[in-house]
Amino acid sequence: PDDDDEEGCGFRPDARLRALEVRFNEVFEAYRELYYGAEGSVCSVYLWDDDGYGRNYARDGSFAGAILIRKDVRDGSESLRGGCWCSVHVVDASPLGDGRCKYSLTATVQLTMDAGPSSSAPGRTAVSGSFVRRSERVASVDGSADGPRDTDHVANVGSLVEETEIEMRGRMDGLDVVQTRTAIDSLRLVEAGDMMTGGGQ
Repeated sequence: PDDDDEEGCGFRPDARLRALEVRFNEVFEAYRELYYGAEGSVCSVYLWDDDGYGRNYARDGSFAGAILIRKDVRDGSESLRGGCWCSVHVVDASPLGDGRCKYSLTATVQLTMDAGPSSSAPGRTAVSGSFVRRSERVASVDGSADGPRDTDHVANVGSLVEETEIEMRGRMDGLDVVQTRTAIDSLRLVEAGDMMTGGGQ
């Protein structure tokens, strides 16, 4: 809904934090298209004040938020019939009062893959799993009379999310997917080879 339409809009941060939320969404929309492609992917960013700890963006520049990214694939090929990548990044920003801000990030990636022929044929494999990564970073922010600049928060959080996702994807390629393939291969050989013809005796 439009910012002027208050009725039925649910939770909404104050004007300054809302402006930061809009800027985050603009930047991560470009991030989504760059890394996930325009087709089959969506991304949303939500920010809120951490009032439970007495912190407020308008008062001290602190905030919390979630960056949500989802990519669905419906290939239909023999190698990959479908799959889904779903990443959730929960960030907490705490200014340190000396021109720096501490960012705490908890990233969770859920991956599902449906590989092989149709369900009526042998050889179909469904794989799913999740991976969690926690990281922290202290980065500089340019202060003003109204607190840190919004653009610094966007750049700092954006680079942290980007680096974390690259690392997590590499870990999945090098560990989880490889381990899954190894486990499947240990349960059944791809081809019996000479064993069926007696060549292995």
